[in-house]
Amino acid sequence: MGYCATPIVIAISCFALLLEHAYSSRASAFSKWTNVVELVDSNDNDTEAHHVGGGVLKIQGFGNSVRSKPALYVFGDSIVDSGNNNYLNTISRADYLPYGKDFDTHQPTGRFSNGRLVPDFLAAYMGITFPSPYLASNTNIQQGANFGSAGSGILDSTGSALGSIMPFSQQVQYFQDMKQRLQHNIGEARANELISNAIIYISNAHNDIANNYYLPNSMAQQEGLSIEQFENLLISDLSKHIEVLHNEGARKFVIEALLPLGCAPAFSRISSSCAENLVEAASKYNNLLRALLAKQRRTFIDAHFLLANSFDPFYAIAQNPQYYGFVTSTEPCCNTQGVLGASVACPRGASTCQNDSEYVFWDMLHPTSKIYSILASKYWSGTPSNISPINIRQLVSL
Repeated sequence: MGYCATPIVIAISCFALLLEHAYSSRASAFSKWTNVVELVDSNDNDTEAHHVGGGVLKIQGFGNSVRSKPALYVFGDSIVDSGNNNYLNTISRADYLPYGKDFDTHQPTGRFSNGRLVPDFLAAYMGITFPSPYLASNTNIQQGANFGSAGSGILDSTGSALGSIMPFSQQVQYFQDMKQRLQHNIGEARANELISNAIIYISNAHNDIANNYYLPNSMAQQEGLSIEQFENLLISDLSKHIEVLHNEGARKFVIEALLPLGCAPAFSRISSSCAENLVEAASKYNNLLRALLAKQRRTFIDAHFLLANSFDPFYAIAQNPQYYGFVTSTEPCCNTQGVLGASVACPRGASTCQNDSEYVFWDMLHPTSKIYSILASKYWSGTPSNISPINIRQLVSL
């Protein structure tokens, strides 16, 4: 998930103790907020993005209109980090093989998977280059940028033990700095127009719950906060950061719901089933997120706020992987047994499964690129059960 992926020894200290908490409550009741969705669209072929001349993009399904390509700016954790942590003094890095072995370059980039992530697939649909890490020197900020940082969260305190990572507040600050650079480079009017048409993609809070609240002796629990109170705190902070982005001119937001946290092999491997207390925590957070975005639509009537439903399709696959063409959801494709014992991350040079597209998880926490491709397809052209109130293809056309 969006948790910190660390070297072996640190990874065990960061996550192994979570297992005790992950199985302490196996409550089966949790509120699902939409129905389980179909995983494959029958008409995906007519929803692709195509390059056309003159630096513009024509999108099928919207007649013959031709529109400028929007930029894509990405915020979040290791679910979306495309390599920012490579430039930071942190143990939460994926800059070595077998990470990235199935990426377009077949080289590690800092992505915590075998290949592309959701923002990469979305960029392909949009006809733009993959959003590069903001900290990389060659990032074309006029086409987009990725501010994601593995191990980070909404709260500044989340992931602090991992070293120098970028919490959401720092990512937003970098976005503000980037806007000033754009205004200097292309002029204030053009920069403001670029920002207002850009897609703002946010995927975070995984670490806040799994690697902050549920850590043994966490500050939140020491202060007596219930998980409900803690999640309300997260939503409040998220709202403030979204308001900052809106004040900077952003108008097209896509916020991804939490994945069902307890279904990662780090938590499900022992009992071969999802840890329901973590699943329930994710479901409750998603309900709060849905309510927040409904409020944001009423408050900021000049903006669009989309909720991307990762929870339901992912939970359906995790519960019955064979039905959806996968062989397992409790074992990762990457062999996480290193020389010092079990790890949640892929050790350097680790062996991998023969066909990673048959596996739900790449390592003990992060999905395979196949899963990300399914989610991206749903977000791009799916129905309101996948993404609401409209999909990203429709958002781009506005």
